[in-house]
Amino acid sequence: MNIHAIHIYGYGKFANQTFRLSPSNLHLIYGLNEAGKTTLMSFIESVLFGFPKTKRYEPKTGVIYGGMLEVGHPDFGQIRIERTAGKPERVTVYLEDGSTKPEGFLNELLSGIDRQLYKAIYSFDVFGLQEIHKFNRDKIGRFLLFSSLFGSDAISKLDAGLVKKQEELFKPNGRKPELNQELDRLKRLSEDLKKAKAREGGYYRLLNEKKGAEASIKESGQLLKDLEHLVLQIEQAIEILPAAAEMRQLKEQLASLGGSEESRFPEGGLFELEKLESHLHPKAAQLKALEEKKRGLEQRAAAFAPAEDFLEHEAEAEELLTAYPFYQSYTEKIASLTEQLHQINGRVQAGLDRLQIEEYDILNADTTYEYEWKLQETVQAYIELRELKRSLDERFEQARADLEEAEQAHAALSNEVMPDDVRKQKEETLGRLASAGGHAGRREELILQLSYLKQEQKVRMKRRRTAFAGALCAAFAAAFAALFFKEWFPGALLAPILLIFAAFILKKPEPSAAAAFIQKQLDDIDHSGSKGGVSDSALREELWKDDQTRQLLIAKQAELRQKEAEYERAIQKFEEWEKDIRPYQEKTERYLKELNLSIDPSFLADAYALIKELREEILKKRDIEKELSRLHAKKASFEAGLRKLVTSLSLAGGSVQEQVFQLKSELESQKEKLRQKQEADVSLKHAAEQIKELAKEVEYFQSQIAELFQKAGADGREMFVGLAKRDQARKELTARLGQLKRELGRQDEKAVMLASGHSLAELKGKLAETQEKRARIEKQLTEERQTAANFHAELARLEESGAVSELAYQTGMQKERVAELAKKWAAVKLIRQAVQNKIDEHKKVRLPKLLQTAETLLNPLTAGQYEKIYFSETDDSMMVMRKDGALFCAHELSQATCEQLYLAIRFALALSHQKNVKLPFQLDDSFVHFDQERFKQVLNILKKLSGEDQQILYFTCHEHVREAFRDEDVILLPSGMKKVEGKEMTNK
Repeated sequence: MNIHAIHIYGYGKFANQTFRLSPSNLHLIYGLNEAGKTTLMSFIESVLFGFPKTKRYEPKTGVIYGGMLEVGHPDFGQIRIERTAGKPERVTVYLEDGSTKPEGFLNELLSGIDRQLYKAIYSFDVFGLQEIHKFNRDKIGRFLLFSSLFGSDAISKLDAGLVKKQEELFKPNGRKPELNQELDRLKRLSEDLKKAKAREGGYYRLLNEKKGAEASIKESGQLLKDLEHLVLQIEQAIEILPAAAEMRQLKEQLASLGGSEESRFPEGGLFELEKLESHLHPKAAQLKALEEKKRGLEQRAAAFAPAEDFLEHEAEAEELLTAYPFYQSYTEKIASLTEQLHQINGRVQAGLDRLQIEEYDILNADTTYEYEWKLQETVQAYIELRELKRSLDERFEQARADLEEAEQAHAALSNEVMPDDVRKQKEETLGRLASAGGHAGRREELILQLSYLKQEQKVRMKRRRTAFAGALCAAFAAAFAALFFKEWFPGALLAPILLIFAAFILKKPEPSAAAAFIQKQLDDIDHSGSKGGVSDSALREELWKDDQTRQLLIAKQAELRQKEAEYERAIQKFEEWEKDIRPYQEKTERYLKELNLSIDPSFLADAYALIKELREEILKKRDIEKELSRLHAKKASFEAGLRKLVTSLSLAGGSVQEQVFQLKSELESQKEKLRQKQEADVSLKHAAEQIKELAKEVEYFQSQIAELFQKAGADGREMFVGLAKRDQARKELTARLGQLKRELGRQDEKAVMLASGHSLAELKGKLAETQEKRARIEKQLTEERQTAANFHAELARLEESGAVSELAYQTGMQKERVAELAKKWAAVKLIRQAVQNKIDEHKKVRLPKLLQTAETLLNPLTAGQYEKIYFSETDDSMMVMRKDGALFCAHELSQATCEQLYLAIRFALALSHQKNVKLPFQLDDSFVHFDQERFKQVLNILKKLSGEDQQILYFTCHEHVREAFRDEDVILLPSGMKKVEGKEMTNK
């Protein structure tokens, strides 16, 4: 039973959703957390087995709670199972022919499997594997055993619970169990009762006398009952006395009829004669009519005679006519495949022209995953290094430009530096002027004074600016206060005054008289110096400028050395890059040589992908060419066979279609003649068989009538009728006698005997005698009861102390409690024995077959490392044999191998339940903790199982699991899904 589509009306977060599954049997349902994977699993289980009672998924939007599954069934084809909520739930199964079935039919389809059994056997999750981590070395073997029985250790837990319940009730040497305590208490009460009875010895004597009196009462009572019963029997005999007399009279009449002679007459003989005669007369008339029909059929069969040559070649002609639709399909397929071949040739040739290689190179290319992965890794590294080279080129060009700029700046400054001989002459001239004194010393003094005055003027100007800023802020504050406090007149008066004050402060001060006087003296000294030749100030300025130029030249030299170092580093980076790229260049060249490509290595990955595509296209092209060759051969074979048959039957020629039509028409004509002849032969044969059968029946009925006369001892029909009337009279007497016997049989047997053997007077006398004896017994019984009452009163007096009676009562109650607990203990033991019997049956019958199936799964799961699985009955553990012959217990295996063994057993258990119905597996991220290699092995097992018509639904939120499946087998569940009216989500 495979699910083809899931229609959800309303279930949890889903509303009006449809999920369609691909034709494959292995499906992946992918979605992030909260996407609805668990909800979808629960929906599938709910449609099949009913809505859950605890965690319900009723929709919040008011849509119908429920949905439908479209499933494929091997016997009923495409069916739909619909379940919606209600009291009770509404379940409808729609069959392919349009009919509907109730829920009972669905239960039959599921072979009685309920939700709990389905989840235990067909549902896998990661918690099943995590259970293995909880067990120590001693318990892991039993866990695997019980997993093979019910999918988990539920049976083990049940058995342990029963053992615990038994021990809570009773243990052979225990004190705390409830039954042990009650038995101890009963023992103590019995001892106390025995001691109390010993102290009251007379009690037992009275008790024995009381028992004797009670026995006598019982005996007298029984005798009284017998007498009362005898009185009733005599009274009843008096009532049935007339019927007994009539029965004696009937017996005498039967004896007078001579019943022994007439007993030869068969039972229902007259009716049997009439029945035989009613069958005989129509059969005789029908026999005569059939003989006339037979003569007509013989004449009709002679009129039909089909051609013998067509009948000889009928099988060959039928075979050709049957093959003609295939011949037409060959023609259509040849045209279609020819067109496909043309298109593929075009694509292949275009790819070969792009790559400039031959088909031989494409087919010989290595397309393994490892080769492709290494090639892509090499090309990626090569491209990254090529990109790095561009950045290195930019860095090199920048370093080279910076170096050239630094060299030009250094050369320019070098040209501006004063030559050493010229500088020496100017320094000597300046020295001579300094030694001469005069205006130079005075000029230096005046310059210092003027500099001091200018510095003092700057300080005063800075103070004025600070005062101006303060006055401006005060003016704005006054204006704001006037506006805020609505005192506009003082603010309006104060603000202009402050602004005028600020403008006065900011006014540039005039140069002082002292500064003007000092400047005038400096001008006079400079004028007088210019008349005498070169001034010392000019020489100083030239030397100062040369000092500045020299210092700048030193800085430029340092910068030049830095740029040279950067240029060297850029060159070193190039050398390192060449060293790094060399192995990748060699690898790419080797790949290009292996693939016979002459392209830029940067396009190697794209070219390799194109090679893989072309390889598939070439292989597909060759398959098509083989198929075309096969179809042409079949087409030619059909045409040759048709020509040969047409020639042998001397039919007219023409096209293949005309020849087939002519052959078919002629064959149908001859077959029709043959059919009519065969129908006539069959009818003739049938008529002959009917005549033969009717003759036998007529003879049979005649013999039956003669035998009937013989049984009755009659010579003819008249004598037979007379004997029948006498037999009827005898039967009426017998019937009345039987009726009387039945009436008397319902009476008391002794009453019937009394009525048959006594007269009315004798019965009345016997009745009076019995009544008198009953009165005496009643009086005796009254006296015995009085004696017993006296004994009872005396015993009551002895028991007034309460010792014996109380202990006797407590002992009786304690015995009842012990008996009740013993029943409980026995019931638990019986249930545990049934569980043990089931486990033993599983070990001896089912487990060996299940382990054979598990071995076929364990071998590929462990990559061939382990081959056999054994069961050890000594310690109820599993053992596996490695391929080298070494044998390991379950607790000796690694954690990973133990998980693989558990998976093999679980899969084998599920497959063993697939006799009557195949239900889909639901795997909820069962293998999320597996490494890449183990997951690949499990995925191969899943693909193998799905290839055997077993549907598997794998739910996951992990991207690496999704990448292992084909896109067409993946159903995406977007996170945060909201209700979309009428929207259909389909696996594209």
